[in-house]
This record gives sequence, structure tokens and C-alpha cells, in this order.
Amino acid sequence: MSDISNLKFKTDVCFNNYKQNELGVMFDKYGSNKGYSLFETQQKSQHGMRYNEIYELLFCMVKTKVNLVLECGIGSKNPDIKGSIPHLKHNLPGGSLRAWSEYFTNAKIIGVDIDPDVLFAEEQIATYICDQTSKTSIANFINQAELQNNSVDIIIDDGLHEFNANITLFENTNKLLKKNGIYIIEDVWSTSRQLPQYIEYFDNLTNYDAKFIKVQQDYLIIISHKN
Repeated sequence: MSDISNLKFKTDVCFNNYKQNELGVMFDKYGSNKGYSLFETQQKSQHGMRYNEIYELLFCMVKTKVNLVLECGIGSKNPDIKGSIPHLKHNLPGGSLRAWSEYFTNAKIIGVDIDPDVLFAEEQIATYICDQTSKTSIANFINQAELQNNSVDIIIDDGLHEFNANITLFENTNKLLKKNGIYIIEDVWSTSRQLPQYIEYFDNLTNYDAKFIKVQQDYLIIISHKN
């Protein structure tokens, strides 16, 4: 794959140019809240996270060259599971995985979640149980999926959205990332008390660059290997 890590952002960029695009249409089509306009009701329009423009900037030039994508967080609706999203009625489990499979036409898409009820398999998609707070569970998933080091083009953490969970997953999956790959942590809230922890953690890493991109009220953390 071409070096998609060459696209750099200054730390703490605020991104406000919200527009629909090809990837946003796909997110909306499959019921993922990563897109622009997730759904409309008679009362008002409900917008998604609007990450589609950032992702188009990152991936539009290499989308046919991406071979393997890993995403944590399939979209559990179980209210007894921490981090589930039963309140997002129009956000469908597996929505972003299906969007990635249509966008990255030559890629295998792997999804992981702690909820067994959201697991499924399709032509380009395989899913596995994984508790991102557990090193053992992550190792078991990697072994079950037969993933090799330096094999994954894109890793996306859309799971528990807590510092310790995000860092546990990062520290136990970053070895899978290709040297020119991209690791993304979604939905780090700008009002979160944990935001300084993320900044300090990634500032202290010697082998990775991390850029904080603010979209609406949330940050995407875009991580790549240092050249």
C-alpha cells in the first residue's frame, strides 16, 4: 500500500468543513454514525459524527490498495454491556464494517466486539469476540484471526471510549500495523477529563506520531509510525 501516513496534521486541528461525500453516503447507507447525515425525522435532522471528510482525505488515494482493516466496536445495543449504544436507534450493528467493505473494494475487514450477539460474517467481513480491556482477550483474538505483525493497513478503535481501554488495545495491537499504516482512536470528547492523559501519553511515545483532529466536539487521534 502507498504511504498514507504522509498526510500530516498539526496537533489540535479544528475541522469544520462538513460536507457529504462518497464515504459519508456509504456510512449513511449502512447505518453508521461516522457519516454526515445519519437520518432525518419529522421533527429535525440528526447528524452523525461527520468523520467522513477526514477519512476521505486519509484514504481516497489509496482505497484500492488497502488490504486489511481492523475495527474495534461493532455496535452493541445491549444495555447491560458497558459502552453499548441502545440510545442510537438508527445506528446499526456492523454499519461501519459494511461501509468499509464497500469503500475498500480489495480489503478484508475484521471487526471485534465484546458482545457475541453482534458478530456476523459476510464475503469481505469476519468478526470476533474481544474485550479491549484485557491483554489475554486481545491476544486470543489475534491468534484466532491468524493476524501477523506488520499486516494491517488501518486499525480503528471505536470501542469503549475510555483512556485505559484505548491504550490497552493500542499497546496490544500496534504491532499488527504496517509501517505505513494508520491507527485511529475515535470519539475522544473535547470535554473529557481524560483528554490531557491522551496528549501526555502520545507526546511521550518515541516511535509514533499522533495528531488530534477536532470534529464538532470530539477528537480523532490519528497515529502513524515515525519515519
